[in-house]
Parts: sequence; C-alpha cells; structure tokens
Amino acid sequence: CTNSSLNTCVSSAVCEKATTPLDHPTFTCICPDGFMGNGHTCRRGIDIMPPLPKVKFDGVTPTDETIKNGFYCGCTKPIVDPCAGFPKCEGKNEICTISDEEMEPYCACKPGYVLVEGFGCVDESPPTLKLRHDYDNSGITRLKQGDTYKEYAVDVIDENAEDYKRSLKIAYSRPLPYGCETKIGSFQVNYTVAMPWTNPPYARVTRDVIIEDIDECKIDVERYETQCPQIIPHCDVEHGASCKNTNGSYTCICPKYTSGDGFKFMSSIKADDDGKFIDAPVGYNGGKGCVDTSKPVIQVLGPNPKIFRVPKCGGLSGIMKNAKKKKENDKEKNIVGIQRNCYEGDIKQMIIATSGAELCATSTRTNPLPVDCVKATDHTYLGNIDLSSKATVGNPVEVSPLEWKVPYNVMDEAGNSAKTVWRQVVVEEVDLFEMEDRIRKDVLADKDREVEEAVRLALEKHQLKQVNNVDLGIKSKNKNDRVNKSCPTCPACDCSTEGNVVSVSQCNKKCEKMIESMSQTCVNTNNNSHGASLFQMVLDELISMKEGASMYAVALFFIMIVVIYRIFSAVFYSRRGWYYLTADDERKEQEMIQAVTYFSPEPVPRRYDNGYSSANASNGNSPMPTSGNGIHRGSAGPPRVSMSLGGLHNVNGRGGNG
Repeated sequence: CTNSSLNTCVSSAVCEKATTPLDHPTFTCICPDGFMGNGHTCRRGIDIMPPLPKVKFDGVTPTDETIKNGFYCGCTKPIVDPCAGFPKCEGKNEICTISDEEMEPYCACKPGYVLVEGFGCVDESPPTLKLRHDYDNSGITRLKQGDTYKEYAVDVIDENAEDYKRSLKIAYSRPLPYGCETKIGSFQVNYTVAMPWTNPPYARVTRDVIIEDIDECKIDVERYETQCPQIIPHCDVEHGASCKNTNGSYTCICPKYTSGDGFKFMSSIKADDDGKFIDAPVGYNGGKGCVDTSKPVIQVLGPNPKIFRVPKCGGLSGIMKNAKKKKENDKEKNIVGIQRNCYEGDIKQMIIATSGAELCATSTRTNPLPVDCVKATDHTYLGNIDLSSKATVGNPVEVSPLEWKVPYNVMDEAGNSAKTVWRQVVVEEVDLFEMEDRIRKDVLADKDREVEEAVRLALEKHQLKQVNNVDLGIKSKNKNDRVNKSCPTCPACDCSTEGNVVSVSQCNKKCEKMIESMSQTCVNTNNNSHGASLFQMVLDELISMKEGASMYAVALFFIMIVVIYRIFSAVFYSRRGWYYLTADDERKEQEMIQAVTYFSPEPVPRRYDNGYSSANASNGNSPMPTSGNGIHRGSAGPPRVSMSLGGLHNVNGRGGNG
C-alpha cells in the first residue's frame, strides 16, 4: 500500500493490506461508502467500463443488470434504482431484513453467520478437510520405487464447501519428479483453505507420502519397461554379473575370475565435472561390465626334465683297466663338437614331427598324444575349461651345452595369456657300457612314478567314496568299519595289481607315505588293517556291486598271474649283465645297431656286416660300410644315435660299442 509503483488504488479508495501473507491479493482497494467498484485504477484498453452501476432502493444492493455487467474498476457512485418491492438478497448467506426504526428493507447475514468486512457473511466455524484415499485415516500414503504419485486432493465438508474448494491451495514440500518415483524418502502435501477471519486464518490438512525401497533385482521387467525404465537393473548378466539389492538402489557384482563394475553402459547417466556419475546405481563406473582377467594355468605332464641319451663319442675303449682310453685327441674333440651342434636341431625336429608328444614319452607310455604332455586349465565363473589342446610348444632355449628348456604357452578366449611354463630337456652322453644300466633304472623309475600316480588316484577315489557314503547314510556290510566316527589308517597297497614289476616292500613304503600325507585327520582304530592291500579295498567296492561275486573271482585269478610274473622277474631280472630277450627286444636291438654311425680318421681293419675281412685290410683296401640309402658311413658326420626313454623297453645287456 505504501509503494506507489505497486499501489493501483484510485485516490478515492482506501488501500488495505491483507492480514496474512497467504492471502491473495496482498492488498485490497476499498471504495468509500456509497461508491461501487474494486477501487483499482481502470486499465486503458483492458478494463471496459459498463453502464453506470445501479442499486436498488436501499442504496446498497446492486440491481440484476449491474451484477450481470460484472467487473467495475475504480470507485463509482451507483444510481439508486427505486424498484417496486424488495428483491431477494444477492449476497452470499444474506437474507432480506427490515429495519425496525426506518422500516426499510435491507439485506443482512443469516443466523450463524457474521458479517466480516471485505468477506461478507461468513461461517464462524471452519470447514473440515478430509484426505481422499486415506482409508486408515493415518494421513500416510505409501509408495514403492517405480510408482507414480497421483494427486487425489481432499474433500471439503461444510455448507460452503463449493466456495472453499475454489480457494483450496495444494503445496508440495519438494518438486515432484516427472513420471515415476525413483528415490526412496518422503515428502508432504499441504491442502489449505484460507479463512482470514479466523485464527489461524486458514484450515489445513497434510498428507505424508513415503517412497519405500523396491528390490530392483526381482521386479517384473516387462511391467517396468513402460512404467519406470529407470529402475530396471542393467547388470552384465551375459558375462556372469549378478544383481544385488541395496537400500534405495542396487549394485552389480562380477563373478570370480572376472573384474569390472558389473554394469552395462547406460547413456542416461551423466558425469559431473569431477567425474562423479549423477544418480547412478551403487558401484556404477561407466558400465565396464565383467571382463575375464583370470590367466590360464599350465602344468607340465610327464618327465621333467626329459632326458635323451646318446652314445658318447670317444673312439675305442677296452674292457680292461689298462685298455681304457684316458684322453681325447683333437679329431675326437672336433667330432664331439659337431655332434653337439646337432642336438638342438634334433630336439626341434622331434617337437615338430610329434607336436611335442615326444617330450612326455616314457618307457611305459610310448605313444602319448600332445595333450598328454601338458594340462592347461582356464578358471572361469562357469567352471574350469580345459585348454590343453590349445597349448603351444615353443622352440628349445639353450641353457647349457647339454641342456635346454622348452616353453609351453596358451591363451584363453578373453586374450589372457598363461604364465610360460618350461620343460627341461637334457642330453646325456653315455658310454655304451653304461647305456643299458641307465635305461633299466629309468624304466623302473617310470614304473615307480606310474605306480605312485595309480596309488594316489585310487586313494583319492576311495576316500571320496567314503565321504559320499557317509553323507548319504549308505552303509554296506563291507564298509561298517570305515564309516565310524574315527576312521582307521588306510590299508597298504599291492602294486602288482597295476601290472608293474616292483617289489612289494617298495610299493608299500610309497603307499604308506601317501596314506600318511592324505589321512592325517584319521584315528587308527584297527591295528590289523595294515595287512590289507589297496587291491582289497577295490575288491570291497566290486563286491558291493551286483556282479561282485564274478568280478571277485576274476580279480583273484588276475592276482595269481601277477604273483607268478613277479617270481619269474625276481629270478631272472636279478642277474646283472644279461637276461632273456623278447622278440620285441631283439627288433629294437637291431634298430639300435643299424642306427649307429662309425667314424674313423683312416682305414682301420674292422669287421662289418658286408663281409669285410682281415685279408682286405692287409691289402690296404678298407671298404666303407654303407647304409641302406647308399651313403657311406664313416663320413664327416658325427654319430647320431639317440635313445629317448620312450622308445626302448629293454636293451641287450651283452656290452660292446656296436
């Protein structure tokens, strides 16, 4: 009212400020008594002045025509319309009243209402506001994330309800989002009806709206694709990510052997100037998904180091002490150097020709496959994947003149390369006199390793079956002693069941050592169990089968054959220097003899298979032996005979250098 730029009251009107800030307008222009209008200055071109206002004979009540004309700006003195009779009062809640003194009709407030300047006849008691959709009368509306708030407003209970609804104001404690609610929390909705003639000058009721958490990981995706796509989880499930609910949001967790944030890329999520993602799920870091970062693991199988033996180049050497050669000459040293220069090429050639299978060949496994030489495993969230067939064998790398190392590598589908694993390759130059003894020891060692592996696998299988039987409550009459609260020491094993020619004492020592390492948690409750064998444990499993009786008989027959074979081996194998050869041994011996290449700096009388005699030597004609392809042996090339442990079962023990 005091601001001339805002006060639009005409000079004849009185500016009256509203009683509360909630009132609108904030001030009122009141014309003097006897004048009509809103008291505001008429606006040029906007406020069209109707005909002069008229009042009835009481000088106050407008005529019907004046009311019909509607808006009046400024303050205008009305014209009295001395109409016949007193018309019905047009004021709200007014009735015609006759003055006792002057006996002139006039309009006054009906009983129960009071006249308030500026508001007319008003109800002294405030209206009642009742929330709609508040069935328990708690004033609380509960929603879930993904729901959309719908305004139901209030019911105004009063005789003047229609008037109050016109002045109803709805205010929210925070702005409502467009569409669905995505965040947990709460807000209030205030419904207010202005009543400036009361104290307080309004009637109000409040609705509390609570948005509760929803488990985004379990929602119906089809439903929320149209209703609220913002809360649909975007986990990289194609690569194993799992969804986990959090309070008000969710997060994605990558499985074992992978890394990343677990989310798919979401274009709707933006980052601020600091790189922090706005309104993003917990853990979202740009939608990097789950990437396989587990490197495969390579295990070398078979002998390591792999040993190749060749006859040592050193000329002739006798059996007697004085006939043995003590020092190499220069020519022999040169031949040795030439021979050694060929080793690496030979190893490469064997790797190429056999795809690396030769490196794990042994006397007990003469024809392995390339996948038998290496085990490559890729640990993924879906389980272990065997990559052995994809493992590659590299070229040998020289460590020393007679030692190399061969690399094994593999890469999984995600591009992760395994740590390179090496197999040692050693070339031993051995005198022919020592060759047989070395090979025999290696053959026995190979069989020992095979026995140890068979024992280990049998024990693991047996113990696993015991655990499974206990878990399932299965108890057979042959297993009662093994499923008690305390388990006995695992029986010793009889390696003859594997068809290997080794002593019982050696086998039992290995088995007992393995049992001790694998059964530390067992309590020995049966001291007589040491006399049993691993084969007896296998028989226990066979007897429990339907065909147990027949298989038991077959097993006993097999044991008898093995025992006879062991007695035969003990008698004849103990003789050092020679033993009976099989047809296969004879064939391999001939192959070995034919593979020997002889070198001589000058013709020396020798006996060859082609019938060379001493008479020819006396004439100075020393024929050179030829190989099957017509190449003269004794040329500049060194001896190339090489015996891998996988290529010879037994050799002739009758000494000599070929």
